[in-house]
Amino acid sequence: MPSGRRRRRSKSAFASANKEQKLNYYDLDVPLLLDKGHSNNHYVTSSKKNRKSLEIFSRRPEKDHHILIQSLKNTGYSRIALSHTIYGSFNVEKDLATKAIPDSLFNMEFIENKMNTSKKPRKLDNETGVPSFSSNRSRNENKSSSFQVLRRLNVVVEKLSDLAAYSSNNSNERIVEALKTYDIIALSPRNEETFSSICSMGNLFYCDIITLDYTAGRGGVQLPYRIKTRDVIAATNRGVAFEIPYAPALIDPSKRKALAQTARMFLNTSVGVKDSIDRNPPRIIISSGERTFQKNDYSVMALRTPGDIKNFCNVVLGFNDRLACDALSQNGMLTSRRGQNRRMGKVSNSFSIETRKRDVSTL
Repeated sequence: MPSGRRRRRSKSAFASANKEQKLNYYDLDVPLLLDKGHSNNHYVTSSKKNRKSLEIFSRRPEKDHHILIQSLKNTGYSRIALSHTIYGSFNVEKDLATKAIPDSLFNMEFIENKMNTSKKPRKLDNETGVPSFSSNRSRNENKSSSFQVLRRLNVVVEKLSDLAAYSSNNSNERIVEALKTYDIIALSPRNEETFSSICSMGNLFYCDIITLDYTAGRGGVQLPYRIKTRDVIAATNRGVAFEIPYAPALIDPSKRKALAQTARMFLNTSVGVKDSIDRNPPRIIISSGERTFQKNDYSVMALRTPGDIKNFCNVVLGFNDRLACDALSQNGMLTSRRGQNRRMGKVSNSFSIETRKRDVSTL
């Protein structure tokens, strides 16, 4: 009898392990690699006179980005988002997705050739000529693809006037069409006023993620605002997710306490929201985020596997097993799906529990 019980338990554990391996893990904030001397630190507050926007010439060669993408793929991620950062206003000429994150970065010929030199080379289909990773825009709709790269826009919001370009009332057709070229749009507020407005504005159509930047406050080691329950409720009812990056605390020890405090603050604020029947549970996403420290991009040195991040969320951030797993898989899937619906004009101001269950069933 004891041996039979052991068998049943081992089979159950094996089944749960297989189910966990089938999950798609997401890293929805992977900043572009920059040359030395340039900074893409969107976690540092800048004044209006000194706003920084990522220029095309500041990117590293395409081969370096291919290596970064390959590293993320090898560590277990199936969906990532290359991010471009702006401060406040949107410039159609410079910030268009195809210019800020060109298609050449998605040319996976280098990666496929590297994979073919492994012990078990994988041949491409000569008839179709389509690899498992697609560089065109149909990669977002191909469910059979094993790895996908998205385009993301990070917007640092310092003033309420900066939000006008991202609302549904924006009458500038050029900006509207340019914003639709991004798969995901994230807003990073810099003060109490902008954070509350981003959470509560019902017409803030072009916003999929609210980044909780714990390095933008006083001394660079705290949030520049307080997380309130009413703000979390308002953002959650619109289907907007909250995001906490781990890379800034990983490469700078002085920011690790701020990371833990931000996660605890969000959990404490969300206690009364997720247990309510008539309200949607808040969604939290854990992404790598900014990798630059002292003008040096640590690249793959600042990345961790999904298993390491889940253990980190359990031990340090106080997440339970389900929340830690959702922060890397399910919530990322729902956020990327919201971005797809937004590009097609199908996003509503409410996000019902029935919709959430239907989306989770397709995971």
